[in-house]
Amino acid sequence: MKECEQHKILIIDDDREFTGLLAKNFEKLECEVVVANSIAEARIILAQDGVTLVALDLKFPGDDKILSGLLYIKEVKTLYPKIGIIVLTGNSTQQAAIAALNSGADAFIVKPFSMQELNALIEDLLSKNNEKEFYDALERTYFRIGRAYKITLDALDDASKAAQEIIEHGKANGVIIDAYIKERNAV
Repeated sequence: MKECEQHKILIIDDDREFTGLLAKNFEKLECEVVVANSIAEARIILAQDGVTLVALDLKFPGDDKILSGLLYIKEVKTLYPKIGIIVLTGNSTQQAAIAALNSGADAFIVKPFSMQELNALIEDLLSKNNEKEFYDALERTYFRIGRAYKITLDALDDASKAAQEIIEHGKANGVIIDAYIKERNAV
């Protein structure tokens, strides 16, 4: 998958067998893959930079609700707003999907799912991420060009004012010189 080559995917799930299958699938697509089996591990990995997509479960050991996953989605979106988030969960309720999407997830997919379905979803999200990065870079370039244009206009305005002052000063000096010459010739 072309979109995957320049991206690092972080898989967060306590099911090591499941994360192993996902990692192998993403590696076949030439994605760089990092696995975390807890939210604590994921925080450490995300702090190291480079992750562009997170695929996570909503429920972790010790939690009887999906709250920890939802709170973590909000945390990731707050700290790393450009990172895409896919929720991969066995909790197939409509409420869970709405809660995950409202928390900042970009996609929600229910286990069991086909790898083809997941790959298509990832390709779509990474493609959107690439487009967003392109348009963000374009916007920054236009901003820099606009700023350089304003600086140039300001410099030209300053140069024009300085030239006008020189001309006025020259005229004043010319009047003084003319008066001096007239006075000299009168003697």
